[in-house]
Amino acid sequence: MTAIHAPYEEDRFKSQTVNSDFSLFEETTSVSSTYEHFFAMGKFQLEAGYKTSENSREAPANHYSWDNTGINDWGVDRTGSKSFEGGYGDIEKTQDSFEWSISSEFTPVRTGLVTHGINVGFEYNLFQGSFDRKETTYIFSKSELSGDVDCTNDPIGCIDNNEFFYQRFAYDAKDSTARMATYGAYLEDNLQFWHLTFRPGVRFSYDDFLHNDNWAPRLAATWDIFGNGDTLLVGGWNRYYGKTLLTYKLREAILKGRLESRSQTLSADNQPEPWPDPTQAPRSYRYSNLATPYSDEAVVGVDQALMGGRLNLTYVRRDGEDEFAQETGEPDLDGNKPLVLNNNGSSRHEEYSAAWERNFGKHYVSINIVYQETNTSNESYDDKFDDLVDIERICLDADDNNKVISCSELTRRDYNRPWVANLTYSVKLPYNFSFTNFTKYRSGYVGLVANGFSTAEKTAANFPTEFTVTSYREEKQPESWIFDWKLDWRQNLFRSQGIQLSLEVYNVFNQKVPAGAETDVQTYEIGRQFWAGMEYYF
Repeated sequence: MTAIHAPYEEDRFKSQTVNSDFSLFEETTSVSSTYEHFFAMGKFQLEAGYKTSENSREAPANHYSWDNTGINDWGVDRTGSKSFEGGYGDIEKTQDSFEWSISSEFTPVRTGLVTHGINVGFEYNLFQGSFDRKETTYIFSKSELSGDVDCTNDPIGCIDNNEFFYQRFAYDAKDSTARMATYGAYLEDNLQFWHLTFRPGVRFSYDDFLHNDNWAPRLAATWDIFGNGDTLLVGGWNRYYGKTLLTYKLREAILKGRLESRSQTLSADNQPEPWPDPTQAPRSYRYSNLATPYSDEAVVGVDQALMGGRLNLTYVRRDGEDEFAQETGEPDLDGNKPLVLNNNGSSRHEEYSAAWERNFGKHYVSINIVYQETNTSNESYDDKFDDLVDIERICLDADDNNKVISCSELTRRDYNRPWVANLTYSVKLPYNFSFTNFTKYRSGYVGLVANGFSTAEKTAANFPTEFTVTSYREEKQPESWIFDWKLDWRQNLFRSQGIQLSLEVYNVFNQKVPAGAETDVQTYEIGRQFWAGMEYYF
């Protein structure tokens, strides 16, 4: 039996945004058990577990994009026209899951020259998730300056004698829940003939959300060329169906933000006009009549004994089909256009890898090098959970004379690094100490860098006459070398009981590694971290 409780807390703030401090909380508790029974025909195994997790955010209720003038002038250092303030409100997300499975591995039987090892299994999973927005959140986006404005009737979207907003996004307070069950079963046969091992199999899965019958073939083979384990040729072809479907079902129940506008002129008594009543329902998600996304994976390789260790050369080809992508659906009776998920997405991934590892005495060494190429039709399957803008965003391409384009047409902000190499070295030291070094090399990539703010003129019928946007240019980002160290001390106290202390240092030399660009702010991967741990075993 296993029980885990893992709480986590993190304090953050939004870059160049005042009064934006927010806290993230995570808490996971799980219990699981495994029962095994051995009998004449093989082994029977039963597994059951329950897991509950909570993710929450505490943040200022509203976000403001003030004009960079008057009393709200802290944005002047950004060389932009806006001064940002606030956050996006409190949110609490929970998920409970119950998982149960049975499996049997039968004792191998021989039929002629072939040995069969039959394995069968069945699983049932029940998930329930919730999304709770604690209070209505407003994202104020467009404002008007006025030295006469009186904010008596609008204390949150207005500053006396200075500025008032006339456009905002509203996210209503609401508690949404969703529930989903999945079923799965598999059958496989491990065939052994001479130096060849061949494993054909099939897996069936079903869920009560998409209601699809998914059949996934599984094939794997190993050929021990000389029969002594020194040289193995391996290959396989497998299909894997996506499993993270509860999020999509939950989003059907979550209210998406709505755009609200009021007059840009004041009333006769210098009051901003009231915001319209929220009679129009917000845009919703619709996920019906979808195929289950899947990936077909082909693998070939060789595993060779070399220099006292093992060398592994592998090629992987992974094709993603029926992947989720998003589009705007036809308007309903109220004129609202739902966000509809479709199966128009796809991806291709190729990977070449070489790995060698060896133990010698108190030392262990592992080296692996990977070259990979990935192409995908869409960077993400849909908008983020808390997307702030429901309209097409416009950017400028600085590499093409500041051409006005959709932001989705820009180069992806953080390309996959084609070359990745890892070195692991571990040694047992005196007095029960052990030290491990992890070194990771990643080649450079082409990313986006903000080129400042520009005023674009109308170039197409669907663009405003004049507007301020961010200009981007492509820039080669450098390669990176990251070192992680771990020091352990282990001491037996009584019989099989003991204690282990550990100190881990990530990014030991505090390398500053760019991680693409976010609007006009350069972002970086996390710097040096220290982790200390204690474990009692018995």
